[in-house]
Amino acid sequence: MVDLAASEVSIQLNPKDNIAIARVDIAEGTDICLPDRSVLIINERIPAGHKFSLCNIAPGEQIYRYGYSIGIATSSITPGCWVHTHNLSVGEIQKDYQLTIVNPPLTHPSTLSFLGYPRSDGRAGTRNYIAVISTVNCSAHVCLQIARQFTPDRLREYHNVDGVIPIVNHSGCSYPPGSLSQLYLQRTLANITSHPNIG
Repeated sequence: MVDLAASEVSIQLNPKDNIAIARVDIAEGTDICLPDRSVLIINERIPAGHKFSLCNIAPGEQIYRYGYSIGIATSSITPGCWVHTHNLSVGEIQKDYQLTIVNPPLTHPSTLSFLGYPRSDGRAGTRNYIAVISTVNCSAHVCLQIARQFTPDRLREYHNVDGVIPIVNHSGCSYPPGSLSQLYLQRTLANITSHPNIG
């Protein structure tokens, strides 16, 4: 059989790996030319996406993928063999846990504060926006135009106002009175109105 370059039919994810991944189905008896110019003969059919050994792997030896151990060989694996659950096991996982002494956390100051805007209900906002809210589509354009009039230049002397924002929707008047749609819209607009960032 004609030798195939390893890169044509497989990929070795890390130079440390002792296995490669088949990019396509590889037939038994296929000769693969490895980067070091040695020839590897595939001993059995390797399904696409599966692993095959690049070297001899003894029982109990680690099998590496991405440069990390993915388990141990449960039997002797020769080059070109399919590496799967029949000859690969996770084995016992051993972790080297270490204790680290951490300095005690910083104590909090007795008085916690931030630059905010206290609201009458006890909450605090981190912004102070003025909202121009449209309850129906008919007034959406007007709300947009009103908000656009409050440019940064016009608001420069109002240091406590972060901006004027339009809140518009494109329905409202089309909803049947008392309908679930109207209820959700009213509830949403009410929640925006009472948001602590809306002054």
